[in-house]
Amino acid sequence: MKRITAFILAVLLLSLSVISCAERAGYQKEENTGRNKNSYPYIIRMPSAVWYLAKADIELLGEDTYYEGLYAVLDDAEADFADARAALEGYIPQEIPPLDIYTDFCNKAEFSKTFGAYYGV
Repeated sequence: MKRITAFILAVLLLSLSVISCAERAGYQKEENTGRNKNSYPYIIRMPSAVWYLAKADIELLGEDTYYEGLYAVLDDAEADFADARAALEGYIPQEIPPLDIYTDFCNKAEFSKTFGAYYGV
C-alpha cells in the first residue's frame, strides 16, 4: 500500500511540474487543430502573434530547454511589438491582426532553405 501511495504522489508531483513548466509566466499552450499540426503540434496565442511551436525543435532541444528559451523570448515579445508599432505610427494601420510566427530552431522548415527568418500573415 505504501508503494502505491508513493507512486501516486510521485506521478502527481511530476504532473504538476510539467504543467507549471508548460504554462509558466501565464502562457497558455494549446493543441494546434489547424493546418501543419503534425509539424507544429502546439500554439501559444498572444495579442500580437500566434506562435506555432515546431515538434522538431522541441525534440531537438528537449521540452524543458525549449520552453525555457521560448518563454525568455515571449516575456519581451509584446513590449517589442508595442515599440515597433510606436516607431511606425503613421506608417502602419492602427489595428494589426496577430502575426503567425513559426519556430524553426533546427532549420527543418521548407522556408529555412531560402530565408534566415520568416513569418506568415
